[in-house]
Amino acid sequence: YVRKLKTWSDNGVAGLAFTGSVGGVEDKMMSIAGAITRNMINVMVLPVQDLIARIKDGREPDQTVILIPNFFMSKGAGGDVPDWQISLVVGWLLHRFASGKQTILYASDLDECETVYGGMVRSHIENHYIQVS
Repeated sequence: YVRKLKTWSDNGVAGLAFTGSVGGVEDKMMSIAGAITRNMINVMVLPVQDLIARIKDGREPDQTVILIPNFFMSKGAGGDVPDWQISLVVGWLLHRFASGKQTILYASDLDECETVYGGMVRSHIENHYIQVS
């Protein structure tokens, strides 16, 4: 993925989605961020809670690549995005795709993710992300 980073958005790819029970996803994302940084590309690892706070404050992150290690996690696994904040995240995600910027995210379960974020987000992930399970 990192070797072809500059060509993904040209081919309609929004990013990389880790789904399911991927062990050590945060370590994998830190490694990817390190590799991207070494290639002189602006990158940031950002928990979804910090993303929401930045969007609300008008400081939307616009790095070339953003990694979100907890984009969706079930409530039982410590995840929870309030309903009123969902539209902020969805709008930001679609804006990044339209801007040709890459987003790497983790969703523990796409069925549950769809319940929280809606069918459009699931469809977006399935149609525009390279999925790694």
